[in-house]
Amino acid sequence: MRYLLAQIALSLGLLLPMWSHFHPSSLLVGAILIVLGCLLYGYCFRFLRLGSFHLTPTPNTGQPLVRAGPYALIRHPMYAASLLIFLGVSIGYGDPLKIPLMLALVAVLIAKAKQEERHLLLLFPDYSDYMRTSWRLLPWVYLVLFTCGQ
Repeated sequence: MRYLLAQIALSLGLLLPMWSHFHPSSLLVGAILIVLGCLLYGYCFRFLRLGSFHLTPTPNTGQPLVRAGPYALIRHPMYAASLLIFLGVSIGYGDPLKIPLMLALVAVLIAKAKQEERHLLLLFPDYSDYMRTSWRLLPWVYLVLFTCGQ
């Protein structure tokens, strides 16, 4: 629950304008990232069963392990979609004060993903194999920046 509350608070902080310097190019880049994040969310929902989505990092029992679509490449594509959307919002605002909030949101989603993976390892015997063949959050970038404690 603490991850969810932190995620909500940081998301609200990213959505609210603080000090904004709108520039046409930053608005365009931000809008593109927001659209890409929304498309990724929609693509994720095509592969989830009804009732398998919830906000806390505790997976439902009785649901199959999804390894198709975006889940074939990324274990937490919905978290990646959230990051794309909020990165787009941050860039669109042109607000340098959003950078620490964005970094904090990345940290919260990584911690949330790790907690969820601990549960998934218990639920699915083949989850460790899936972990070896997929990226946790952001392909290639994640490996370089956040390999500690994987």
